Amino acid sequence: MPKTTQIQETSKAQKMLSWALTERLETPTSDGTVELPGYTIRETLGRGGMGVVYRATHEKLGRSVAIKIFTPQAKDHDLFVERLKREGKLMAEMEHPNVLSIYDAAIMEDGSPYLVLEYIKGEDLQKRLKREIKLSQRTAVRIAIKVCDALSAVHKLGIIHRDIKPANVLLGEDGSVKVTDFGISKDTRTEEQNTSLTMTGTTVGTADYMSPEQTRNEELTPRSDLYSVGVLLYEMLMGVTPRGNFESLGKSGVPKRLELIIMRCLQRNRQRRPATAATLAHALRKMYVQLNTRKHRNYKPFILCAVAALSAIVLVVTVSIRKTKTPATLPHSIEDSRLVGKWVSARSNIEFTATGNFTFTSRLEEYQSRGNGVWEPSSDGGFYLRYSADSPVEYRSSAADYIRIEDDKIVFQHFDSEERFQKHDE
Repeated sequence: MPKTTQIQETSKAQKMLSWALTERLETPTSDGTVELPGYTIRETLGRGGMGVVYRATHEKLGRSVAIKIFTPQAKDHDLFVERLKREGKLMAEMEHPNVLSIYDAAIMEDGSPYLVLEYIKGEDLQKRLKREIKLSQRTAVRIAIKVCDALSAVHKLGIIHRDIKPANVLLGEDGSVKVTDFGISKDTRTEEQNTSLTMTGTTVGTADYMSPEQTRNEELTPRSDLYSVGVLLYEMLMGVTPRGNFESLGKSGVPKRLELIIMRCLQRNRQRRPATAATLAHALRKMYVQLNTRKHRNYKPFILCAVAALSAIVLVVTVSIRKTKTPATLPHSIEDSRLVGKWVSARSNIEFTATGNFTFTSRLEEYQSRGNGVWEPSSDGGFYLRYSADSPVEYRSSAADYIRIEDDKIVFQHFDSEERFQKHDE
């Protein structure tokens, strides 16, 4: 077979498998009966319009597996069977501890195609969150690291998941984390860019977890999956998905560094998200170490001192307030008047007003645009920039940017870099 034809067939097979793996299976309505040589069927795990999933035992190996049997439409049957088998075997060659394994892809005697998948004893993240609402910071970061490791592996193969969400993250009783249901939007190793994930042309994805470019049906990159990881992290920490002007993570005790990582993932402009899943995993691992260190610190010796110091501060502030006649309408920016004015960097301008507004202008050739909004102090002495709804899409985001003043300069905190602004004297 010519090389070009083989690449084309592999691409088609990949899409066929994506349709198979992303078909959502609901609770079974009946037990059904099925016989598969070499396997003993134990129970029905799920049933949907396109097939059934069973828990079974491989008779020779004694290993528990999940068997997914499909019932494709008659007009697509032959094409589906051939490509499912081919792509199933291709995916089975990729072994990664955080990707659900495919052991086999074949057809039954009656012509029904099936996949033999790794069986995970445990539950998916969606069920875990439904029961516990939110997870500890250490647990959430650990799960996110494993998801990033899985995405890093499949991204290297040219696969974009497109449907990262709690239901597609399996949590084993042994502590394992497995990503499943890979929806391949396109094979990035080819020039083909069909964003359809099913044979009927239905786009697979869940609105709350889809990147902005995915909702607009634009071409996707691996960074689209990283947006979904940001949503996943937020939900694990806060108990809800981030919609609209969502609550700051800092209000729930999330460390500033972890909040910044999540905010970078949630940027509407994908170029401002982490560059790769490996980059994000590296940042989260550093955060995980900090969380472990903080957990094992002994703060008890400092509690009494902290209480005494806080009481003294409250007393001093109370006396000062009584003695100082400060207008009730004093703008918060008066306390930080050093921020007011125009600041410039090699690629951007920011101008702050005493009324709490700002204008951000990019001078980069590819982004010659202008955003505006309000700025407000954060609890650690820095400042949030919250863009208004009429700002260009590359600035407008549900997550705010963060800056701080350092040595008479403004430091604009990006995910893995910093941009410094100098005060501009008119």
